[in-house]
Amino acid sequence: MNQPEKLLQQYFGHASFRTGQKQAIDAILSGRDVLAVMPTGAGKSVCYQISALLLRGVTIVISPLIGLMNDQVKNLELKNYAFAKTINSDISPIIKQDIIQKVSDGQYHILYLSPETLLSRSDVEQLIGDRTIGMIVIDEAHIVTTWGKQFRPDYWYLGDHIRKLRKQQIKNKGRSFVIGTFTATAIYHGLEDMYTETINSLHMLSPITYLGYVKRGDIDIVINRPQKPKGARTEYELDKFTQIEAILHRARITNKKTLIYFPTVALIERCYEYFRSNHEVEHIAVYHGSLSK
Repeated sequence: MNQPEKLLQQYFGHASFRTGQKQAIDAILSGRDVLAVMPTGAGKSVCYQISALLLRGVTIVISPLIGLMNDQVKNLELKNYAFAKTINSDISPIIKQDIIQKVSDGQYHILYLSPETLLSRSDVEQLIGDRTIGMIVIDEAHIVTTWGKQFRPDYWYLGDHIRKLRKQQIKNKGRSFVIGTFTATAIYHGLEDMYTETINSLHMLSPITYLGYVKRGDIDIVINRPQKPKGARTEYELDKFTQIEAILHRARITNKKTLIYFPTVALIERCYEYFRSNHEVEHIAVYHGSLSK
């Protein structure tokens, strides 16, 4: 068993890698830039979390959401993987300084940052001290492209900043670093060529590309059109609520969790009131953006 497999078993409890993970890790450890498109749930994060322990230097992970960063670090700590931290606006200045000091001392190997945090530091030594960068990872890399519906302007400037950091490190410390991009969403060529735009925007150098099989065999889309007796009156909302009621009853019988999405908050509330009046809300929870987390 080689080193990546040992780390996989030690921290993640798996004896072997899933399809695509080992290919991405081998590419990273060879020193090449990597662009990996893998389906949700395929274990993209494991690719750079294991590589970070085997690379020289700090792995900086650029993530779009504070919630994602905090969740990644928390889940790693639960696995006794104590080498990752995040610096974001949720962290107090005192804790931030302590994290930066421990990164500099070599206690942490992964630092999760927002693009804004990286861009605001003209001198990367403010984040990693005298250590070198081993890899910069762009997680949810589809946000880099202007085609992406979640595109954020700070990602537009990220490539130029990373290229500058690369040149500085080669000049000052004699070694480059890997750029790794991971996403479940990247159109390959064509009119909305997210693949090429990502490579060009981030100034990746002849990246090794892994395009995984993204079709999810465990997801089906089934459209049911209820048939009403001829001449029967249609009550749009009540008919919908009746259909939802049948779905909820089936979920109770089969003991399966069920998510039901609504187009508006008002409709959610009317539906919940319908079930409340029928005394059917014992096993129902409601969530929308106007509620607290």
